[in-house]
Amino acid sequence: GLLQSLPRSRKRVETPPASHRKRLRADTTLATLKPFLLKNKPLRVLDVGAGHGAFALELKGAHPKANIIGIEPDARAVGAWAGKPGFTWLNARVEDTRLEAEGFDLIHSCHTLQHLKSAREALLAHRSALAPGGYLFLEVPNIAMLSARDIVDEFFRDEHLYHFSARTLSRLLISCGFRTIAIANPRDAANITVVAVNGHATASEIPSDP
Repeated sequence: GLLQSLPRSRKRVETPPASHRKRLRADTTLATLKPFLLKNKPLRVLDVGAGHGAFALELKGAHPKANIIGIEPDARAVGAWAGKPGFTWLNARVEDTRLEAEGFDLIHSCHTLQHLKSAREALLAHRSALAPGGYLFLEVPNIAMLSARDIVDEFFRDEHLYHFSARTLSRLLISCGFRTIAIANPRDAANITVVAVNGHATASEIPSDP
């Protein structure tokens, strides 16, 4: 049920550029997560594709006790946040990183899943890394954007390996053992934004979608 791109330039896929979109989405992301995060809890946070650290810095401002690990393979994108107290930067791709089992109260993945070699394997790894009661924040581009009359961006970029609709992302999350508890804005044609928790057992196969 997913759309998959065949990249023309392998180099661009291996080293995706840092996206300015993550910086633009940091405030919205924090507002979406606010009902779920206890103010004074020392959160253990994984920021997948941390980039310039926009979300990490926003979260740290709202939750000073948070301990944030940011995974970012592009050293050019990493700013001063990486050296501040309470932050750890891993210069690696998430596919090559062994995550601590049940090690995180929050996993933040904003416009990263579409870059990875296997969306399913990444989500299964995230599920194993979530502590009991932990949250997965996931945002990806919405293929509904293609229906916009004023679209000027190239949607099928080389560095985007997967493309999602709200339905296909929901089915993928279910098959990976997640239960969606919040959808930020179902009418957003540019982004699909969900908060999920560990739900049931994973499925080895996804039933066909009529």
